[in-house]
Amino acid sequence: MSGQPDSSVLSLVSALSEAIGQPLQLDARGECAMEFNGPGDPATTAPIEIVLAQAADPEILSIRSELTQPGQALDTQLLEWALGLNYTRVPPGSCVALDPASRQLMLISLIDVPRVSPDVFLRAIAGFLDLIPQLREECAAAHQAQAAHEMIAMGVLA
Repeated sequence: MSGQPDSSVLSLVSALSEAIGQPLQLDARGECAMEFNGPGDPATTAPIEIVLAQAADPEILSIRSELTQPGQALDTQLLEWALGLNYTRVPPGSCVALDPASRQLMLISLIDVPRVSPDVFLRAIAGFLDLIPQLREECAAAHQAQAAHEMIAMGVLA
């Protein structure tokens, strides 16, 4: 990111900061990472990390979170499941994509900053946080189904 974030972006980040009661600001790359407790027992449930990032277009703010674990194999069934989500389950302005650096599947939402009020932005964040655990669970199930299919094909399970 070059220069300072747009004042509209800063307004949205400020609204989120106020809503969660924690100071937030975009770093020199135009990003801000936050971690939230997932649903259920924090001892057994993975936290949800989301990253806000100013896009190259100063009017776009992205929200992203990982759906797969680092190093997890991205088998055919898992990728088919992920691509199908783009047509069925993700909200408008969102998609499931592959992060080329980490090789992880990510849920990404793009926020059209000038057209979004702080209230709408906070609802988008809340919806994003609600969707991530559901998609992670489905992702794990799709991955396990592929692993079981491969074991059957190899004759390990019958």
